[in-house]
Amino acid sequence: MNSEYKRKSFPRIEPQPWDIIFGDDADVDGLDLLSKILVYEPGKRIMPIDALTHPWFDELRDEGMVFPHGNLMPDLFNFS
Repeated sequence: MNSEYKRKSFPRIEPQPWDIIFGDDADVDGLDLLSKILVYEPGKRIMPIDALTHPWFDELRDEGMVFPHGNLMPDLFNFS
């Protein structure tokens, strides 16, 4: 152990609501997913498969979804 190490303490910073950070017009589903991903304790964090099936990605699962250049979106998010 490093004998010159001095324990550091950091101030407690209260979390801020997402609407203060991103504004009132932020996407509700996007903020919900973000809040589930940015959880400090790994056991309480959203699982990757649950993140991919989150409603924020629903638009990517729509039949006929196309890229801006016109190509069809591949069937990446069909987990059935």
